[in-house]
Amino acid sequence: MRRLIPYIASEYRKDRIWMRRTKKAQRDYQVTCESVCIVEDALRRCDAGDVSVCSFGSEVKIINAFGDHMMPGPELLQKLSFTQSSTDLLLLLNRSRQLLSDVRTPTSEQLLIIISDGRGALSQGAEKVKTALASLQGVTVLFVILDSGPKSICDLSVATFKDGDVVLTPYLTTFPFPFYAIVKTVTQLPSMLAESIRQWFEMTVQTNSI
Repeated sequence: MRRLIPYIASEYRKDRIWMRRTKKAQRDYQVTCESVCIVEDALRRCDAGDVSVCSFGSEVKIINAFGDHMMPGPELLQKLSFTQSSTDLLLLLNRSRQLLSDVRTPTSEQLLIIISDGRGALSQGAEKVKTALASLQGVTVLFVILDSGPKSICDLSVATFKDGDVVLTPYLTTFPFPFYAIVKTVTQLPSMLAESIRQWFEMTVQTNSI
């Protein structure tokens, strides 16, 4: 674990050929995807266990499956995009449950990291999402919210009606994922992921020692 954070930090400073940047939206996209590539590579190099990467939206696409050889960064990056028009979180959670169940062993500790802007998490119903999360037994789910847009997710509200009046509730108080992290700038993503993974490792070690 001590090797993980320095590796991510050093790799992220390198000027990679796939980091050619133009517009801001494309830059954010490139940095986000490169962060995924670096963390995926670091976990494999540090023998943290099997790693799988998928993209999701209206469908879930497995980019690098559990047990596959490590995919080169540029190749992995080419398969990641933000082109899907909708986000089906229930499909993602149910598909993840199947994939993680297939590779689970009696001693497995499993972590699911979801990277998204966090909008639309309530579109399918918060209770349905919570039910899907509950079905992921033995899996820690971390939702990483990329909050680099013009309006922060912290400022969003959800409107409901009570006794004929409109009640505005902060969006994040209704967010169905209990573990989430907000990243204001995408350049913070690699270090934030490394720290989150470090805390998860520590938590699993403490739990197993009880």
